Amino acid sequence: MKKLSLTIVMLLWGAANLRSEYSTSFYIDNNDELINLPASAAMVGADLSFNTGASSFSSPANLPFDSLNKIELAYASYFQNSFSTSLLSFNGSVSSTIGYSITAGYIYVPDIPLSDTTSEGVAYIYGNRNCSAIYLRAGLGKRFDLSEAISISVGAALQAKRTRLIGHRGYGLGMDAGTRVLFSKIGLSTAILFENITSSMTYWGGDYYQWAYPHIRAALGWEKSIPYIYGTVRLAYTTPDLLANEGVNYYAEDQMQGDITLPEPQWKSVYKNPQLLILAARVGLEYIIMDRVVIRGGLTKGKVGLGAGVNLFNQRAGIDFAYVNHELAGTYQLGISYRW
Repeated sequence: MKKLSLTIVMLLWGAANLRSEYSTSFYIDNNDELINLPASAAMVGADLSFNTGASSFSSPANLPFDSLNKIELAYASYFQNSFSTSLLSFNGSVSSTIGYSITAGYIYVPDIPLSDTTSEGVAYIYGNRNCSAIYLRAGLGKRFDLSEAISISVGAALQAKRTRLIGHRGYGLGMDAGTRVLFSKIGLSTAILFENITSSMTYWGGDYYQWAYPHIRAALGWEKSIPYIYGTVRLAYTTPDLLANEGVNYYAEDQMQGDITLPEPQWKSVYKNPQLLILAARVGLEYIIMDRVVIRGGLTKGKVGLGAGVNLFNQRAGIDFAYVNHELAGTYQLGISYRW
């Protein structure tokens, strides 16, 4: 079961439409979200309005809000060690209002069995093959302080990918952009992320290309220091894709002759189904206790994330852990960081 599910994941990853030379795929960028940091994973990506901006599914407009340099290393294991991801990111600042990031990620899927069927109809395994993906991202953001209470920022990130499947190898290139407005006196942040603004392309060799659909997400974040509980509370909300380009949201059965039913993919749009802004949203909570201990949680479409972090050496070093449940098996993620 685990290997079958893993094979399905890889097929959806990059080879869903190999019938034509040019196609647009809902699945070609689905696994970009795996390249994530534990703090964001524990909040199931709801922290779009205030995360570091370094990893995938984050806004480069957040980069100029931290003046310290930060390096972070993270590792995640999925579906009972069926595959894993590793991430190394660096955040730096050019000036007090300009920030940048460089991120490298690696997805490794080991020991996928290769099978064949004999003349007697018996399947047998004749070998194993590994698959992988390399993810590179470089982002830059600029902040404009309109007043002591209001700041606005813009940012862009260029990303490159190399995907190696069993029989195919693809190379991708795309760009994300974002903007953020911070109302510092009331602790409110609003953000918009534009993913695949260049219609992110993956080249599979020969004359075959796949294009990823663009995505637009909006987010809200609120931060409040509460002395009575000796800490700071952050609340986060991120919408689903406002363009409804995240792929299949549900299956409806299509009745055919002979009482045979087949699943027919259908899509929901936020425009026609505004309840998705609640039912398919990402919501998260972060509680920072005396700037030393952090507790996080998140929820989206039945998926629950939990996590915690510890800040050491006067907040210079940090350790973060996240756990996210899944229909197949839970995922754990561990990260370490250092700031200077």
